[in-house]
Amino acid sequence: MLTVAGCGDRSGFYEAKSPCPSPSSPNSDFYPSFAMRRYAFIRSFYPILRFFADAYFLLADALFALYNAFQPIDQISWESADPLLFISANKAAEMIRRGKLKSFSLISVYIARVKEVNESLNVAAHFNFEAALKEAETVDQNIGQLDEKGREELAISKPLYGVPFTAKDNLWVKGFVTVDGNKWRRKYGKPAERDAEVVAK
Repeated sequence: MLTVAGCGDRSGFYEAKSPCPSPSSPNSDFYPSFAMRRYAFIRSFYPILRFFADAYFLLADALFALYNAFQPIDQISWESADPLLFISANKAAEMIRRGKLKSFSLISVYIARVKEVNESLNVAAHFNFEAALKEAETVDQNIGQLDEKGREELAISKPLYGVPFTAKDNLWVKGFVTVDGNKWRRKYGKPAERDAEVVAK
């Protein structure tokens, strides 16, 4: 009976159909490929590369820490902040639906705070203050025309209706350039023609 033996089988009970590959036969599957040899070569230098990488990042952290230690720090105080800044979005939306808070008033408070702290934090790329205030007036008018049932339905269909929000600069906002951290887009990009779905909702 002719049977193919395993490469480790040297018992003599089976007759191999073909010789087992060995390192001495370059055309065999056992012979390592160029990619494998290159990987082994790079792997042999891994400890050295890791050492220099760790040393680089430690040095960079130390230099930045030393630089920042001598930079003036802008203190942003919460003592003068309006109490409306501390309520949750759900609470604000409920107060707006119940007529206990005007959307225009809430957005005005947020705009004032953004103008106060953005120079130090530099977190906003675009401002949409005028349009936000106009939309807030529309929100207040619409809610003023609702009865109790309409307010309950609004809580389900648009739970955050009238609450201001910021959109990350990688989302389309109609009339604004989506910069996405790209200086070229800031200078040459075209304004979005419509709002992204998540912004529109």
